[in-house]
Parts: sequence; C-alpha cells; structure tokens
Amino acid sequence: MEFVYPILIFVVMGIVFGVLLVVISKVFAVETDERAVKITEALPGANCGACGYAGCADDADLLIAPEVIKPIQELKTGHLGNKNPRLHTDETLIALSISALNDEKAKLALNQLSKLKNCEMHSSVMLAQVDENLIRKLGIRLTCSCEKKN
Repeated sequence: MEFVYPILIFVVMGIVFGVLLVVISKVFAVETDERAVKITEALPGANCGACGYAGCADDADLLIAPEVIKPIQELKTGHLGNKNPRLHTDETLIALSISALNDEKAKLALNQLSKLKNCEMHSSVMLAQVDENLIRKLGIRLTCSCEKKN
C-alpha cells in the first residue's frame, strides 16, 4: 500500500504535465508558410550547412516563388517522365531568374551569382552531372568526398 501513493502521484503529475504541454504547444504554436515548405522540398538538400544556413528550410525564405517552381516540377514529372520533382541547379537558377522579375530579393540574389567565382564548395553526396557542370561553369571549385559507382 505504501507504493500505491507515490505511483498515483507520478501518474497524476504525468497527466497534468501532459495536458499542460498540449495546451502550451497550441498557445505558442508557430505557423509555417506552406510556400516555404514547397520550396524546401524542391531544393537539393545536399551538403547541409555549407551555405551558412542550418539547412535548406532556413534558406528558403521564398526567394523563388512557388508559382514558378510548380510548373517546372509538373513539366518534369508529367511531361518529361521524371519521377523525381526536385530541381537541378540549372532549373533552380531559371526559376530564380523568373522570380527576379517581380521580387527584389530574387533579383539581388541573381545579381550576386558572379561573386561565387573562385569560391570553394564541397559535397558529401554525389551530385548529378548537370549540377556538377553548372557549378563549374559558375567558377566554383567543387570537391566531393563521395565515390562514384561504376
């Protein structure tokens, strides 16, 4: 009987704290912008942290309008037969240039591309050949620690 009271106290405390956590999570919930989620899903997601952000989600501050990305993804998957809707680097830059027509941040980002020349980039994942070629065209010195399979 002496073990019942401590167990009951812990069970009641667990229920009270559980309910309190649910209430607090609802009160202090942060809404996410669905457009930013879509942009993050379209970004390559490779080499996290190398750009200075913790991940693609931190960098996807709606620099590229989702209205621009969606038709490109639909073209890739619906008409060109690709299974993966993720954008390659060249497709991302095309989307950025289209967004730059109406968005000052996108225009500023596009105008900064020349500053990437002679920068170094390391990838810990295998990049598609199209991405490697474009990165080198931008003048970025690319290294990769992954092995290509024959």
